[in-house]
Amino acid sequence: MSGMGLLLMSRGANDFSLPHLPKDVQMSDCISFRATQQCGRSGDKRAAEQPGLTALHTLFHRLHNHIALQLFQLNRAWDEEKLYQEARKIVTAIFQHIVYNEYLPLLLGPRIMGIFELLLNPDGFFHGYDHKIHPAMTNVLSTSAIRMGHSQVSHEMIRLNNRFEPVFDPLPLTEAFFNGL
Repeated sequence: MSGMGLLLMSRGANDFSLPHLPKDVQMSDCISFRATQQCGRSGDKRAAEQPGLTALHTLFHRLHNHIALQLFQLNRAWDEEKLYQEARKIVTAIFQHIVYNEYLPLLLGPRIMGIFELLLNPDGFFHGYDHKIHPAMTNVLSTSAIRMGHSQVSHEMIRLNNRFEPVFDPLPLTEAFFNGL
């Protein structure tokens, strides 16, 4: 470790490539066209399941490390664990903000968001935390409702350049599972 609370990342073949997920040498399901290429490793074993998940895991790994470095610059007395945990809290808050501010309103609509008190507070803070509520996922949610998200995954992956223009033919999702792209 670096002493700065960073997540492990790998570098590409040259100095111009951005950091990416470290190779998962234990992933036996990974398919690759090159022997040296392997699926990326993250906190969730499904990170390499399909390119969309790999991209999100990579993005949030990079964000964590960026925030941890900023915190290190501001708080030189913090140890590695403190830097890691504080960066983790910030990244989690950003993720929650995206879910509650961007995703759920489109999925559920304002009426359902209001009924279940899922709307964000104008001041940005939630004051209704109840430590007596068990945070585990219910069996009903895990076996039925959460599967709805799987229906939102496209059957093909469209690969775009930095101007959001397609650069290759679409890749069928069936060919992208555990593919060390």
